[in-house]
Amino acid sequence: MSKKKCCILSAMMSATLALTGCQNTEKKEAEMLAHMYEKYGVELQVEGFAETIHNDSYDRWYCTVIGESNLDEKEQINVNRWRNREENKFSDDYYPVVIRAEVESRVNKKLEEILVEYKMYVKSTGSYVDNKYSSLEQYEEYLEEIGNDCADYVVKVILHDCGSEAANERLVQQVLIALGEAKVGNPYMNVYCMTEDKYEQITRENVSDVERGDYTYRYGGELDNGINR
Repeated sequence: MSKKKCCILSAMMSATLALTGCQNTEKKEAEMLAHMYEKYGVELQVEGFAETIHNDSYDRWYCTVIGESNLDEKEQINVNRWRNREENKFSDDYYPVVIRAEVESRVNKKLEEILVEYKMYVKSTGSYVDNKYSSLEQYEEYLEEIGNDCADYVVKVILHDCGSEAANERLVQQVLIALGEAKVGNPYMNVYCMTEDKYEQITRENVSDVERGDYTYRYGGELDNGINR
């Protein structure tokens, strides 16, 4: 066989393999989207894709919910498809988004008892929740099962600076006590005190990007570590 024919054959085989790989990836993506719709009743759009090559390897899709036009409310949803598992092939971090409104409602109810103005957002930690949890109706069961383990969401509270570290610390402790009464389990907490200009800039979209120069006082830790119950 001539060198030219060998090159042509090699190119054709490479193209065939590439096409097969692309079709296989599309098939797995369609399977993932169908799984998420069946589990949560939501339609997702894929924003990115990655794959690993270690022993218990997986394909990962980075998704958002179709039709969510408010960028300030959007959450990235990570979905894994484990290649070497027959059961529980998929895992995702969407459940904290499902229960987010309920968590925020409980937290707001308590914070409104002690604060006139504040900002508060619940964000997913990106942890993968057991596949058996898919609805808001299971939230109490979820809290009971995780017990004192850190919940798979973080509660971020933004407060106005009180003018001194001691005053800020006292206010943050009041917030932690209120959150301990909100019946939202034991989430990780971020509580920030900020000057007026920094406070006004915070939204749900950028609250995870707060840096040291943005606040005058900060508490970070699990809720149970910051208060006495």
